[in-house]
Amino acid sequence: MFALSLFLFVQSSFGSLAPVPEVAFALQVASVGAAIGAAVALRARRRDADADAWRITTAWATLGLIIGAGIVAILAL
Repeated sequence: MFALSLFLFVQSSFGSLAPVPEVAFALQVASVGAAIGAAVALRARRRDADADAWRITTAWATLGLIIGAGIVAILAL
């Protein structure tokens, strides 16, 4: 999951994934959220082997995307 987060961050930074800067920014924040979620999921899996890493990582990535889209919307005003 860290590799996917890094890929999204790098691709959106150089504009090849999202040609619109606002979309690139939202993807960057989502990829940072996914990286945080992956770290939290890894810690949860080490504490409890039955923890669902996918739900934790997806929740953090979604939160990052919402925050990034919110920042773009506020700056657009």
